[in-house]
Amino acid sequence: MRAQELRISSIARNIGGNTENTYRSISRFLNKFENHAEFMPRLLLNGVNFVIGDPTIVEKKYARKTSYVGFVRPEKRGYYILTFGAPYKGRTIPFGIHTYSPATISEDCSSRNIEHTRGLAEIVEIIGNLPVIFDREFSYAGLLNDFEAENAKFIIRLNQGNKVKIYDQNHNEMELSV
Repeated sequence: MRAQELRISSIARNIGGNTENTYRSISRFLNKFENHAEFMPRLLLNGVNFVIGDPTIVEKKYARKTSYVGFVRPEKRGYYILTFGAPYKGRTIPFGIHTYSPATISEDCSSRNIEHTRGLAEIVEIIGNLPVIFDREFSYAGLLNDFEAENAKFIIRLNQGNKVKIYDQNHNEMELSV
């Protein structure tokens, strides 16, 4: 967390001690787990009832020459991390990460919604029947349709300011309560 980025060199600098030795230790640790990339999330998800999806802005104030960094908000440079995690003792342990930014979106002729769908596609096989819990910024029809197309379960807090309407199986409007 102190490093505020996922670069091994930054993490090593913030752990303390000899930075070079720490860098090598982290690299050796990660190399051991490369072969277990699919096994680890399944182990982590054993016994949980749901998965949490959360977008986070990683600010990179001084990364002017880094191609994947864009303006995530006016005057704020950085990128987004869409993290999927398993709840554990009041915390969320990430097992799936999807990154995107305005710079990568424009380069790929993509959109934020398409990036959310890509992130979902990356984890849907791992999570199986576990529902994904999202906050209200994900309550848009395209993502809900993508969830249904993937046969994925989901729980999304609705943004009632958008005058959302929910219909039952008989196409009758349901009343939402606060």
